[in-house]
Amino acid sequence: MLAVAFVIVTFWGEGGNKFRYVGERIGGFVEKYTEELAKLSDDLYGLVDEKKKVIEKGRKLFED
Repeated sequence: MLAVAFVIVTFWGEGGNKFRYVGERIGGFVEKYTEELAKLSDDLYGLVDEKKKVIEKGRKLFED
């Protein structure tokens, strides 16, 4: 369930910005973990975005 929530927040926030926002607001010891989540979220979002671009290129090749 937490993994699903993580993925939803990742794509809703287009990366780790939502996690960073929460970390800044709460601060302290939680900020360290929200920054780690934000980095992981950025990586996941970047990977999916990269794959989307590759798929788009492939579609364009077959459409022409």
